[in-house]
Amino acid sequence: MRFDFDIDALGDGGGWAVQIREGGTALLKAPRIMRLAGSGPLAFPLPPEPEVARLQQEAPTDAALFALCSSADCTSLTKAYGSILARLPGTGGVERFGRYLFACLLGDKIWSELLNRAGPDEPMELAIGWRDRDRAINRLPWEILRGPKRFLAAEAKIAITRRVAGIDRQIGELKGLPRVLFVVGSELSYDVISPGAEFVGLLRSLQVAGLNTRLRSQLLLNATPNKLDAALKWFQPNVVHFICHGGWDADGHSFLRLMHDEKPNEAFEMRAWNLRQSFNGATSLPEMVVLNACFSASSGDLYRDQPGSFDQPLAVEFVKMGVPVVVGMAGEVSDQACRLFTRRFYEALLNGDEFAQAAAEGRRAGIMGKSADDPSSSVDWSLPTLLLADTLTETRLRIPDEVLELEQRLYQAAGAYARNEDYPAFCGRLNFFHWYDMLMADRSVQQTTSRNKREFQMLAVSVNLEDRSKLTPGDRYGRTWLLHEFATQMAGDGHVPVLLSGEKLRKMPNTEDELMKAIMTAALDTAQHFGVDRDWGWEIVPALERIKKNLQPGLDLPKRVASLVAINGAGNREALAEAFRHDLLKLRDAVISRFAGLPQVRGDRTRLVLLLDDIHLYGEAAGFLTQLLLGPSGLRGAPNETRVVGAYSSKPTPEQKTAFDDITRWVANSWVEDLPLSIFTAPEDRLAYKLFLLRYRENNRKSGQPKPLAFATGLNAAEINLCFKGIHRATKGVPSNLKNETVQEYIDEILIEWPTVLNKALLREANDDDDLKTLARKREVAP
Repeated sequence: MRFDFDIDALGDGGGWAVQIREGGTALLKAPRIMRLAGSGPLAFPLPPEPEVARLQQEAPTDAALFALCSSADCTSLTKAYGSILARLPGTGGVERFGRYLFACLLGDKIWSELLNRAGPDEPMELAIGWRDRDRAINRLPWEILRGPKRFLAAEAKIAITRRVAGIDRQIGELKGLPRVLFVVGSELSYDVISPGAEFVGLLRSLQVAGLNTRLRSQLLLNATPNKLDAALKWFQPNVVHFICHGGWDADGHSFLRLMHDEKPNEAFEMRAWNLRQSFNGATSLPEMVVLNACFSASSGDLYRDQPGSFDQPLAVEFVKMGVPVVVGMAGEVSDQACRLFTRRFYEALLNGDEFAQAAAEGRRAGIMGKSADDPSSSVDWSLPTLLLADTLTETRLRIPDEVLELEQRLYQAAGAYARNEDYPAFCGRLNFFHWYDMLMADRSVQQTTSRNKREFQMLAVSVNLEDRSKLTPGDRYGRTWLLHEFATQMAGDGHVPVLLSGEKLRKMPNTEDELMKAIMTAALDTAQHFGVDRDWGWEIVPALERIKKNLQPGLDLPKRVASLVAINGAGNREALAEAFRHDLLKLRDAVISRFAGLPQVRGDRTRLVLLLDDIHLYGEAAGFLTQLLLGPSGLRGAPNETRVVGAYSSKPTPEQKTAFDDITRWVANSWVEDLPLSIFTAPEDRLAYKLFLLRYRENNRKSGQPKPLAFATGLNAAEINLCFKGIHRATKGVPSNLKNETVQEYIDEILIEWPTVLNKALLREANDDDDLKTLARKREVAP
């Protein structure tokens, strides 16, 4: 049941009139009047005088609450609100300010009437709305409303939303899984950007129990206006998730800070009209926007003396430009608050649940979870805000059953590429997934987004280590794991990966015949993964072999292959490369036909991708691969339909010199991007270590019980750096060392010994799954 709270400024110092409506019908005989205290940037509402008298009678000892509700000169309100903005509300400060807001907006009597009207089992949405430019009302944290017993956000099935007058646009059925564009507006090392980037890593692998699907995502790092425009047009996201700084200029206009297109070391302030231009240039507007940005949902600074021609906060602007659902973060959001609220929101999005109630569950977990801070004295749980267009009636996205069935088959195919060794979980490497997204995009995105502003078809991943057989068991940077992660995501995204991994080969291919047989076997595996093994098989390559043996080919050869065979014979290597490309493109066509109906599986988007591990071990076959199979007669001859990812050591042993020289010539081509894979370095190391802790298991073993960890609240920078330095010292930045005993011993030391030495805990439990499952199972309320 939805109750709309319409707040209208009366003007001339008259305060505000509040009317509550259900389905357009007014529930109050006369509007509730909130009195005005102060003016300009220091204006606050006060409860009706009878409400203040009742509070004084019922709680005569709560002088601080009475001072807030009767603060005619705003001194108490200004101080209390300022402490909440600073996230230092003091003991009981959030609870007290929530009681003040509750007394202003509705009071105990009206609240009791609303509860009776809704009944005990009916989900309730408290939809609060006001005039666009009512800065005094908009800036207040209505999400902390505190009733007679508890915070309203802690009540089961109660969601608090902000409703905004916008374009009448409904949302409903999707053609495929939700597509999320993550827009990271600056370097990962920035204080606000880093926590948001951590969450990208979690959301990319987000799964809903029993659904067997995942979000479809694209990652845009160091985003500029032009890069954003290109990504919106190509990816056509349902959700755009901004992770960047936000603020206001001298005139009070709000903005998001991206990187500058022409000046890479400078920022560009994207104001509402810039963002409107970008969104209008897209094929269609997204259904949702998520803003992980400082102060993007609240209106300006409390102490701005000259508010000027104050504009709407950006969250409101997005609704007014036609985006019906916006999640705004009103301040810097702590890791846990962000995880619980936003994760539950995205789970609902993926599962087709009603996301206003789902987001409320995430907020409730932040209040009641085992690892949550005291909600009466911590404001973190209240910072995310959910803004909805006032005309929006359906607050869920549905995926048709027949589409969901295809998506689940695609997800099953993707699972065949995942590594069995899933602990520790793959961490960090966001930069490589940014490059993955660019590799799979079309030329317009690549020409705008890649570092050389040019299109490319192939990606080389180099590791500056000698062949791994020369190394100690722990020294692994993760190139093989990265290829498996790429292949898994490619399959889920509707591409067709053919993965040649050394883990599945008894010996590395060193001759042309061995390499062809290995790739042909890998392609047959791909056909089986996608369920097209009865529809596709190698045809042209075997036909050439038959001709070489003076047998009939058994089919008509493609024109180009037939011409090369007629001139140079069936053993011509160029003809073999042409046949190789032709057969693989037929595999791609079979998958497209099998999954027709999904928006991402179609001729202009689906790529056949050849992934090759340890190319430096291919010996003489490396030249055949790089010059022929990947050259103009091979996959390079189909630049739109195919992609290649190859991993190799850039520190060859003497016996690998020939293969390395062939690789070097291949990498020098303009259509190949070479990316070095190294140890974890700043700022990636912090992202990786935080994700590792969130997926930690007892005794640092796969067989151990999940024991997710996060930093305790209230730590200073030196204490956090101490933890990071210890993990980095134990791992030496090498990803495979995360599962070493040294790491386990160090984490045990932090958990057991350090609290005694420092008189405080540095790590705390962060079992979000347990907290969310408990709420979903019991629908419990806070005590």
